[in-house]
Amino acid sequence: LDAAPTQGISQQSTGFQPHGLALLRGQLVALRQNDDSGWEMAGAVLAPAGRRWAAVALRGGRGLALDDQGVVFEWDAATGRWDERPADLPEGRSWLGLCLLPDGAWLALGRLRGGFEAGAAGRAEL
Repeated sequence: LDAAPTQGISQQSTGFQPHGLALLRGQLVALRQNDDSGWEMAGAVLAPAGRRWAAVALRGGRGLALDDQGVVFEWDAATGRWDERPADLPEGRSWLGLCLLPDGAWLALGRLRGGFEAGAAGRAEL
């Protein structure tokens, strides 16, 4: 995806169900699948302000966005609304990724901070 978002996706954007979410230059964008060219950007997702996003996930109209502080926000793609009570992941880890499971549960991938030699990366954990 080498383009800039052209429209905002919010609760006013009724009827649109994205097929995917992505991060583009630090901004959340909705994706749709195009039969001719594969994936294309549908527009910017109006996300909570002041966050540096680290990872996103989408399944069945439910989106998750992880910021660089280990806070996970839930997004309802049908309404464009964000949950007012984000989840704080445990401290002491650098959180790297998210996965939404078929049963509605989700996993976060993280790595322990500190305690490693300079330049050495910690083992990723769920």
